[in-house]
Amino acid sequence: SHIATITRELLQDSAFSWEQIIGELLAVRLKRKQAVDFTTGDGAAKPYGIVTTAATGVSAASASAIVFDDLLGLEHSVDPDLRIGASFMFNDAILLALKKLKDGTANYIWKPGTVPGAPSIIDGFPYYINQSMASTMTGSAISVLFGNMKAYKIRDVADIVVRRSDEYAFTTNKVAFVAEMRSDGNLLNPGVAPIKKLTH
Repeated sequence: SHIATITRELLQDSAFSWEQIIGELLAVRLKRKQAVDFTTGDGAAKPYGIVTTAATGVSAASASAIVFDDLLGLEHSVDPDLRIGASFMFNDAILLALKKLKDGTANYIWKPGTVPGAPSIIDGFPYYINQSMASTMTGSAISVLFGNMKAYKIRDVADIVVRRSDEYAFTTNKVAFVAEMRSDGNLLNPGVAPIKKLTH
């Protein structure tokens, strides 16, 4: 989580439980770091990310844009048996680009869910926002994943441990905190790629 420090005076004078607050903030740091590693990790002292391990599905028609045909091509690049329970995954910026797509008469083609509380879908499949994925469609960016996301497995070992040190930053009269946990992740491949990616 990296080290977070707080002044000794604040710890002593405050009516709040700063140890608890810092523990919660460090847990958020760990969550964000895990999101990056589980998305784009290369396996070197970190998990193999879902983007890294996904097989190539299709290349976008444009290096700097996305069209609905790209999503259909990606969907059908996955084996039909593995499409059961499948979903899309992309950055929120990519979702915005999809919502802006228009047909030949300048009408938006995006159709949100019609049932109150139901999520929007793409060609019958749900989607998930992952802010650790590429937010732009440039170069060789991987903008969209499609497949059975349950094939990507995450293993957390034990619980989050928060450590406190009164000596680490004693010259500045601060108390240091750090959180750590053990996790790993990888894509289980049954012989036919369960998740594929759209590349620009």
